[in-house]
Amino acid sequence: MDCNTQHTADNMAIEITKGDKLYTFYADESDPVTMVTCPECGFAEAVDLSNQKGSKAKFEIKCECGHTFDASFEWRRFARKNVQFRGVFKNSETDSKGFVMVESLSLGGLGFTLLEDYKVDPGDRLEVSFTLDNKLSTEVSPEIVVTSVRRNKVGGRFTGSTRNRDLEVYLRFL
Repeated sequence: MDCNTQHTADNMAIEITKGDKLYTFYADESDPVTMVTCPECGFAEAVDLSNQKGSKAKFEIKCECGHTFDASFEWRRFARKNVQFRGVFKNSETDSKGFVMVESLSLGGLGFTLLEDYKVDPGDRLEVSFTLDNKLSTEVSPEIVVTSVRRNKVGGRFTGSTRNRDLEVYLRFL
């Protein structure tokens, strides 16, 4: 890995596996070039993953600074944007409500942390309301179907009936 160019690590997430850190980088299915950022020195390089498309293999990466780290690539249909938006959810089936911190957005869905102990299960339909950090402070309330729950971390995909133009503009042009 060449570390001559400095970039931000917005596309990096950390998973803890067996006590060691596995750095997960998100790769866009339509563009196999992704940024790999060294967690030690912060430098990054664009890496062409054409030969690895769809692979879930773990790779050992050695940066020019000498640091070695384990990485995997998660292939996504839509790029994910890391955000920090306080919001609320409402379960359309049970009418339960709660506070959340929206932490990631894509054109296909979102991820958030439950800020209190709420019962949310895969398959639940939720309306998640929050305010974007754009110039207009646009309020959005997309409906999602919950696809994953890990402790207080929830992921969901937008329902077919949800097409939020404000979210599309926000994600495509910021």
